[in-house]
Amino acid sequence: MQLYTHYPIHYLNLLIMRFRYFFSICTSLFLVLYFTSCSSSDKKNDEFSLFKAFYQAEINMDDSKWDYTTDTLRVWYGKTDAEPTLKYKGAPKDPWIDWNVALNAKSSYDTIWYAPEEHAIKGFFYENNDFYNLLGASANKTLRTYTFNTSLKITDVRYENIPEENTLSGKHMAPVYTWAQTYAPEEIAAIFPNNQLVPSTENALRWKKLLEQYRAQTGK
Repeated sequence: MQLYTHYPIHYLNLLIMRFRYFFSICTSLFLVLYFTSCSSSDKKNDEFSLFKAFYQAEINMDDSKWDYTTDTLRVWYGKTDAEPTLKYKGAPKDPWIDWNVALNAKSSYDTIWYAPEEHAIKGFFYENNDFYNLLGASANKTLRTYTFNTSLKITDVRYENIPEENTLSGKHMAPVYTWAQTYAPEEIAAIFPNNQLVPSTENALRWKKLLEQYRAQTGK
């Protein structure tokens, strides 16, 4: 009988040890998950905050936007398997900036989200200006991706057009071009060489004047 009187106590101690071990494992796992979750949440909040500061500086055409990017920014227009356009800190001003200013360009977004698998902020963005309005086209909509590195600097920007929601096309330009060949042939040849837009303040204002003349004469 004495042999068995100590067995329950030993068994109880074993259960207590196992419980403590299990509790220790669960606690450690909880702490890892908690701090990982907090870290992920903090990173997401940091990237949202940095993106918004960058975007505001960009639409204000403020060079402080480079505070939020690497010194060389890679920009893709369309598929990511194409060669990116490289933009450098301190480089001469992009002529499209002058074009946008002259045509009262507006930029906005209605939805943005954090994509953790890409370390990126993504969203739907809209661009509009007097050129679009005078052509009778709605704002250009794109899906954009702003990718961050581990130092929380934007390294890449990708613009993807959404064809079914972008109305600017040949159907808008063709009647203007046809009309201009008759009523303003020299002007259309100067500001639309080889059927290409050439960005500058002067060309933007000349396009605006031409489109106003077109609308006034055709009633469109």
